[in-house]
Amino acid sequence: MGLQFCKHLKLGFDTVYIHWANAKIRNSTSDDDYLYSVLLNKLSEISGISYINIAETARVCGRQKLAAKLLQLETSASNKVPLLLSMSFHSLALKESISSGNVDLIYLVLFSLYNQLPLGDFFKLVSTNKFASLLFVKYCLNLNKLSVLKNFHFQEDDYFGSFLLHVLEVYNSPLENTEFISHFNSIISLLSKDPDMSLEHRELILQAKLLSLQCKLEADLTNAQLTVRYNNYTPTYLKSLPSLSSLNSSLNAYASKHGQHLSFVGLSLFQTITKLVLLKQYSLANSVKHDFNVADSSYYHLKLRALVKIRDFVELDKLSKAKNSPIGFKPFVDELTNAQQFQEAAKYIPFCKLSQRPPLYLKINFLNEAVEAAIAAKDIGTLRSIHEQSTQYKPTKLEADLSHLSQGDQQALQKLVAASKIIDSIYFKQLWKGCLELKERLQRDSSKSEKDALLYKYFMVIKGPWDASDDDNSFIEGVPKKPLGSNVYPEDMTKEEFLSWVDTLCEDDKKRARGFYDVIERDCDGKLQLKGYNEAYKEYLEPAAQLLQEASELVSDASLSAFLLGRSKSFIDNDYVTSEISWLKIAESSPIEVAIGPYEVYKDNLFSSKSFYESFIHVRDFDETKNLAKFTDSLQFIESHLPVPDKYKNTELKKPTIVVVNEIYSGGDTSVPMTAAYNLPNDEEAIKIAGAKLTLIKNVQYGKFESVLTPISNLVLVEEQQKHVDFGAFFTHVLLHEVAHSNGPHHIVDDSNTTVRSRMEELHSTLEEAKADITGLFAASLLVKNNTITGITLEQFYVTYLASAFRSIRFGLNEAHGRGQAIQLNYLVDNGGFEYEDGSGKVKVNFENIETAVSNLTRDILIIQGNGSKEDAANFVEKYGNNREKTIKLLDLLADVPIDIQPIWREVSESAQPGSKCIIF
Repeated sequence: MGLQFCKHLKLGFDTVYIHWANAKIRNSTSDDDYLYSVLLNKLSEISGISYINIAETARVCGRQKLAAKLLQLETSASNKVPLLLSMSFHSLALKESISSGNVDLIYLVLFSLYNQLPLGDFFKLVSTNKFASLLFVKYCLNLNKLSVLKNFHFQEDDYFGSFLLHVLEVYNSPLENTEFISHFNSIISLLSKDPDMSLEHRELILQAKLLSLQCKLEADLTNAQLTVRYNNYTPTYLKSLPSLSSLNSSLNAYASKHGQHLSFVGLSLFQTITKLVLLKQYSLANSVKHDFNVADSSYYHLKLRALVKIRDFVELDKLSKAKNSPIGFKPFVDELTNAQQFQEAAKYIPFCKLSQRPPLYLKINFLNEAVEAAIAAKDIGTLRSIHEQSTQYKPTKLEADLSHLSQGDQQALQKLVAASKIIDSIYFKQLWKGCLELKERLQRDSSKSEKDALLYKYFMVIKGPWDASDDDNSFIEGVPKKPLGSNVYPEDMTKEEFLSWVDTLCEDDKKRARGFYDVIERDCDGKLQLKGYNEAYKEYLEPAAQLLQEASELVSDASLSAFLLGRSKSFIDNDYVTSEISWLKIAESSPIEVAIGPYEVYKDNLFSSKSFYESFIHVRDFDETKNLAKFTDSLQFIESHLPVPDKYKNTELKKPTIVVVNEIYSGGDTSVPMTAAYNLPNDEEAIKIAGAKLTLIKNVQYGKFESVLTPISNLVLVEEQQKHVDFGAFFTHVLLHEVAHSNGPHHIVDDSNTTVRSRMEELHSTLEEAKADITGLFAASLLVKNNTITGITLEQFYVTYLASAFRSIRFGLNEAHGRGQAIQLNYLVDNGGFEYEDGSGKVKVNFENIETAVSNLTRDILIIQGNGSKEDAANFVEKYGNNREKTIKLLDLLADVPIDIQPIWREVSESAQPGSKCIIF
């Protein structure tokens, strides 16, 4: 009847069956087994029925066996486990909870059993299941119930568990060293009872011996005992902790994290020996070595590293002579080389194997010795490496058409080249106090041998002893580390000293101290003082000024003559702004283009303030200059479309003059990488009055494209994009790069009297070069779209720019252009503009994302500059200004590609006649 009602009311039948089953249990006199079979026969026909209510009825009726069997049919563990516990089916409840995988339910059972059962019965039950044991141990550890856990391990004869628990108790207690050792020895005896832990037992005995020694060392060496406290330390022995060496590692990590000093206690054996050497306790270190049977080779490595670290080269020499070195002498050289102790490293190279010597000498830039060792070892590979080091800049003839020059102009070129050679001397004097003397010595010695000729040649190619492509390491023996402030500040001057001194100056002198044209030096009392360039370099500037004055009388163009005469005066009175304005007024008709004087600040790595002397002698390419005049009118258009708020835009923008030239000679601060273009002046005062002039050096750019960029693109770009590499895109982007130096903020947005350069200090050059590069690429997109640029596609711009990134990065991260380009590459990769191809590792442009990525990077750099936050700039440069693994792999492919070109100069012939065509090599 009940089933008929359910059917009529469209209800499930399970409620009727449950009531039927409950009634059957209450009224039946049959035994549990028979009643279970009857219920199962009827209820098994009904799907989804819950047995909880039926089992509860069986329990109330005293039929616990029937209730337990019915609960086995229930699928919900969270429903049946509490009922099993209430009927004291402890083992079954634990089994069902674990089978469920529900940790909360397992803990419910454990807590219930822990409170219900005698402790011994509880331990016995929990130990039957490994997972339950682990959870119980974890519970005890978390609540610090160590006494309960100790009883648990004892009852189960778990000696290793007892041992670990004792270790935990000892390290959680504040003990003096002697007490600690006593407890430590007692717990070792626990492990001796476990036959499976004999290896660990022997190791612990050795560790106890070391611990006793460490305590004695502390007492003897410091006369104070160290209290060992490790409150909060929880070992991970649920996973594994088979030896005390693992425990020591954990303890040392914990101590380091919490700022505690472990002294000797807790150190490993090798760390103990190392510390003794660092403390110059050499006899004690040797005794420990013998007491613990440390292998000779291991001991030598330990002592070698420690001695190099503390720079005890006398003891290091004794170590090398004590006996035949069990590790040879190459590790001595390697450790000393890594520590930048090249002179000391060189002492041990003669004791190395003959075949090892050439590359070891080469690594520390002892080229003379490397050549001799390579000859002795018949090491053709090293000889080739030395030669390649001096020829990694491809000699390139720079052609220039002189057919349009008058006889006076050609004679003036001779004077200008002579002045440029004097500029070289000033630059070397600015670079380092010993640089000019070194250059003269190398020049004198260059005729002695081929290797001496190579040394002098390479010195002149990179304009000094430090190689930017090799992280500014010196390739010449005895040369110190490159000074951050070159020789325009005292080498021992700190930034803090300079800034404090500047605060004491009057406003005019403050401007000079932070300006372009004064050296900072010390007076006879050691105090900082100013000296104008005209005084500091008087012996060079006076003859250079005379040559400029003579050239001014020979050139055919009056405006050029006025500049040369004005610059001659600047060399004497140190006023460069006036002659900078004259330079900006050189007429478009002048066949010669000259820039000579103190301009760039790249070598001032302290404040990016002091300018270094350089010179460029060019002849104009009138046709190309005329073709590029259209870009002058685009500067304001680019500025107005920059992706930044208006306050970050340059409100005092002046149209630059754009000149295309071919180079005849350069001097001073014009080392490789060769300058392909420049936007001058840099003096903000001159720019504010008369604007700027952009000079593009076509023959240099073409040499770079053919000799460097083209082979690079074939190696780093995916094959399908190599077709987009184009000289027109390369040449135009260089132009836009230089134009972009004028774009964006040059003063802080909230302080028009403070320049970006003064806020960014040593970071300015890197950020400014990155800004010019990326803003130039941003401008290329604008000008292609409005048809100012025709005949060059955006694909050509983006792909050529990407290939050129690897060209610039090879200049080194210590060079502004190199690090600036690394910043751009990493940023654009992170923002989806560039991608590395899976498999080949080669790089490509993502044409869908590149435009947005370029715009975002332009925005970020301009805002950093405009805000003037050096901290933001430093974080930005730190994040992106590095070579990542994928980049390094591609750079490794470029080993045979020249880093840059080096010009081949030849003196301008005195017999050159008007109308003649010369090639200046």
